[in-house]
Amino acid sequence: MKRLYLIMLILAHFYYSNAQVGINTNSPHSSTALHIESVKKGLLIPMVNQEMRNNLAESAAKGLIVCDTTGQVPIFYAFDGTNWITLNPLQATDETEDIIKLSNGASEVTLNNNLSVLGNFSR
Repeated sequence: MKRLYLIMLILAHFYYSNAQVGINTNSPHSSTALHIESVKKGLLIPMVNQEMRNNLAESAAKGLIVCDTTGQVPIFYAFDGTNWITLNPLQATDETEDIIKLSNGASEVTLNNNLSVLGNFSR
């Protein structure tokens, strides 16, 4: 009887356990593998330089995220299985980190040392 009770207890544990990991939370969201809660601290993504990022590409997992600190502005990259894709909202690169381009497909605004406005902006 004790053996049956022990087996049922072990099976119940596996049945009711979840695969989510929570840091500073007792109830991680069901759609997450890792749920971090904090009001005073952030998440630090691994920082690499361009050479290290290029070397990582040989063995990087698809979806790997790193922060390249080679230029003046840190740039977040995700590996798509073949290439590193920039995650910065303005899609900065080492060559364009001091240039901002805004576009809606028909018109484009470029901001750098000089302001350049192209396209029809009338309504």
